[in-house]
Amino acid sequence: LRLIVSRALKGRSPFSSDRDHLHHILLSVMPWHWALTVYLSLVAFPIVLARFYVEWTGAIAVGSAVVYALMIALKYRPVVPAESGTLRG
Repeated sequence: LRLIVSRALKGRSPFSSDRDHLHHILLSVMPWHWALTVYLSLVAFPIVLARFYVEWTGAIAVGSAVVYALMIALKYRPVVPAESGTLRG
C-alpha cells in the first residue's frame, strides 16, 4: 500500500517498477546477508509471535508497523560526510 500511494502521489502508475521496496532500502544500508536476515525477521517474527500470543496480535501488528516505518526511515536519514585527513593518535 505504501508503494502504491507514494507512486500515485508522484503522478506515476501505481504498478510501475522502482527500487523503493523495503529489501532495496535494506540493501542500500547494510550488507546483503544482514539485509536478508532483517527482511526475513520482519516477516517471520510477528507471524510466530501472533501464533503463540493471540491476545497480543493487535499490539504485535502495531509494533511491526513501527519497525517497518523505522526501516523505511533509513532511506531518508541524513548522510554525514566522512572526515578527511589522517588518523590522530
